[in-house]
Amino acid sequence: MTEFVIDGMLAAAGSVDSVPTEKPRTAHTAGAWHKEASPYARRNLRHRRFIVTPGAAADRYLDDLGRQGKAASTRHRYRIYLYLLADMYPWVDIEDLTGEMWRKWVDRICKRVDGGDLDVDTISQRMGIAKKFTRWLEDEQLIPEDPLKRMSVASRKNPVENDSVVWVTAEQTRRMIAVARRDLALHTDPADRYRKILCLGVLAYTGSRRSAVARARIGDVDLLADPPTLTLIEKGGKRITKPLNPNLADLIREASLAGVWNEPKDYLVPPLSTTWAAKRDSKVIWRLVKDVAKDAGVEAHVHALRAAFAVLFLETKPDHIVALKDYLGHSSLETTLIYLRRLDRKKGMEQVFDLEWGEGLTAPMFQSFPVAEKEGFEPSFSPLPVDEPE
Repeated sequence: MTEFVIDGMLAAAGSVDSVPTEKPRTAHTAGAWHKEASPYARRNLRHRRFIVTPGAAADRYLDDLGRQGKAASTRHRYRIYLYLLADMYPWVDIEDLTGEMWRKWVDRICKRVDGGDLDVDTISQRMGIAKKFTRWLEDEQLIPEDPLKRMSVASRKNPVENDSVVWVTAEQTRRMIAVARRDLALHTDPADRYRKILCLGVLAYTGSRRSAVARARIGDVDLLADPPTLTLIEKGGKRITKPLNPNLADLIREASLAGVWNEPKDYLVPPLSTTWAAKRDSKVIWRLVKDVAKDAGVEAHVHALRAAFAVLFLETKPDHIVALKDYLGHSSLETTLIYLRRLDRKKGMEQVFDLEWGEGLTAPMFQSFPVAEKEGFEPSFSPLPVDEPE
């Protein structure tokens, strides 16, 4: 007979106190310290002998995610929403939270801080986090039943069929690269001259995520290899060594000769400040891309450049989709196929160009002229024709 059963029998007979011997772990949030509720507050516990507050349950779940090998950034994102539940109900046992309490928490994390509406993809992601947490609570027998089991999750937008998802064309990418290259003539400091073009070049020629590019160091580049390579830590901590396009390799050599980096630990994309930091916020890459896109008159962000790389790869090498999957660091081929389906959809819709209703709708002087095809992302702008002086 186990010690737990013996203690329960003695407690029922009044021989021993039923105060728990295990002290619950104290949880804390960004805004408050949560003290555990008194063990004397409840005498009718059904299947455990101690109080578990939402803060303590959140800490246990985050520890479990760490043991599963989840990245620190993933655990941090979960922590934000779980600790909000702890802030809302700091002294309530997790088992005593009512359905209305759970609904209020879900409604709160699915709204902006100012009360505005979030994008449907963001809502779906946050509801997924909430449902995973309650499912874990049920599996760990901390609650009798999953309170969010019947709550439906918002359907995410189909990136293939939804034209509001931001994608940039090869021509728009060339325009952004041309804008980034202007800093080479506008600044004198090597880091200021090459910061934007290095950022755009690495994103456009490797299709990497912004977190991987933000963490990359110049020591991760091997220009002596054949071909030159760049080692990046992608999503999930996957370490991927990517061969470099000759255009990107030449840019890195040029920046190195200009004195952009002094040590192997220096960031590949130079920071805005001169202070070296062990950890770097990936938003620095996001801001650089947004600044360049604004100057180029293009709506774009980091993932749009990742998609542009994938589409250009499929257009030039349509039979190598598995290689693209490995290069992008996708765990599933289905994710990579999204780019192929969107490309096929775009080409299918462009069949409208062959329709003809007879004569054109505009005067001859406004009729369009053929545009020369370009390869890769290198900008090549032809000068506008001018009249020769007589």
